[in-house]
Amino acid sequence: MLLASIMVACMAATAAVVVISNHKPVASWAISPAVLIAFFSSIWSGSLTLLLTMSIAVIWWRAASHGSSLESLHCIWSKGLGLKYISALRSNAAARWAVILSWLVIIAEVAHNPLLQRSTSTTVHQLTTSVDIVLGVAEKIPDGWIGTVVDAAAGSILTYPNSTTTIRDWWLNATIANPGPECDGACQGRVRGSGIDYSCYSTNSTLDLTSGDNSGLFIFGINTKMTSNSTGAPILNLSTLYSSSIDENCTAILTSWNCNIQAATVDYPFLVQNSTLTLDSENLYPPVVVETYISDGDRQTATKGQGAGPLLGLHDFITSTLATNVSLVVHKDFSVHNGQLISDIFYQFNMSTYDPATVGKCRLEWVNPTQYVLTAMQDYLFRSSISVHTNEDSQHCPAQRTSPVLIFQSNFRFLIGSLTLMTFAVLCVLAQFWNWWELGRRVTLSPVEVANAFGALPSNRLDNVRMVDDILEVAGNTTVRYDGVRFSNECIALQRRPSRRMSGIQDARYKSLPD
Repeated sequence: MLLASIMVACMAATAAVVVISNHKPVASWAISPAVLIAFFSSIWSGSLTLLLTMSIAVIWWRAASHGSSLESLHCIWSKGLGLKYISALRSNAAARWAVILSWLVIIAEVAHNPLLQRSTSTTVHQLTTSVDIVLGVAEKIPDGWIGTVVDAAAGSILTYPNSTTTIRDWWLNATIANPGPECDGACQGRVRGSGIDYSCYSTNSTLDLTSGDNSGLFIFGINTKMTSNSTGAPILNLSTLYSSSIDENCTAILTSWNCNIQAATVDYPFLVQNSTLTLDSENLYPPVVVETYISDGDRQTATKGQGAGPLLGLHDFITSTLATNVSLVVHKDFSVHNGQLISDIFYQFNMSTYDPATVGKCRLEWVNPTQYVLTAMQDYLFRSSISVHTNEDSQHCPAQRTSPVLIFQSNFRFLIGSLTLMTFAVLCVLAQFWNWWELGRRVTLSPVEVANAFGALPSNRLDNVRMVDDILEVAGNTTVRYDGVRFSNECIALQRRPSRRMSGIQDARYKSLPD
């Protein structure tokens, strides 16, 4: 049947919209899925109503062909919308099924659309796409940009404003202006710049923090010095010392780290947020070293006035910002330290990390500063690589852009629930058409067709004519008039029972149905 096919097509189209739109950007749909679902839902509801009307006609004529009371036939026609037909519902299965079917259709038409609307919604999703970003970052810092050599063996340089500005920006954690186009969202990738390659090792020793003989010894420190390896290549040595743990007797474990650092070109992980560029410290370790290199300005043979290299610049940077040495100070009943700002950054203030016996006597623990110092060095060189870049240093960097996008999100539980209800309603209505061919014709509840079946139309012109189309073809031009009691023309019309108020006047006008 055409209506059934239309309803199945609407259900399939609705399911397709919900499935296809899932996780798709809202901007990619010119017509919202909710609008399409409402459109298909309206067509489905209208088709179901028409199909119900046709099925009620089949039930009515089938009941009439098997014999039924007028009250039951009227109950079927009205779909049981009235409490006065409860008795008919109890006695007639056809009437009972017509009412149940009608209410099932009402429930399906009311409930299926809200369920379908709940099957799709919008949510914010972080969409990741591949992009290419152009950044101006120098792979190497040229000698002399940081400053000039004063004493290469001692690691002393005359610092230029270039380096001083970079150190100030690092200290203040100033934002880095993106040396390239803005990123619409957050772009994450890697770019080559001047950095470091290093290898580190650690050793441990013990120290009695209550012994007066140990007063004045270092228990925390950050220091750098310029050296060279066996081949004469310049090396920056980073050494850190800290009291890592203390037992109940105030015996501390002193941990010492030594790192040999070389100048290198590295792949820095970066994050661009709109017009702001930052070094992605979370993905910085281990550093991705492209190549190590030797700068003449870092050699111990560099002469005074020669341009300083990146390692001498790092040595100057750490010496002027983070270098410190903290000594143990032993008193009669307790021990303290003489450190200030830098050592306090790494000092262990958390009381729960100490043994209760040491809290009032030797609370002198620090966390490892080594990784922080190495990160500070790379941050300094990263900022310097951006500051020193020229147009020739522009790099095309593949990146992943993450941006918030409004997308459709489907809830398939509501879709399945709605389609199940719709399918059940359609099948129940279609089931009433089974054996409709036993009626011998296409039936409707047209008043003309029903009146003809009751013999209220002129029989001499409508012999053996039962379908409404045939009836209208034969007698469609007949003019009738309703006078408040019956339709009248030259034929005898089917009468209805008058109201009590007019019964005294109309009783004389009633006529019997013709044989």
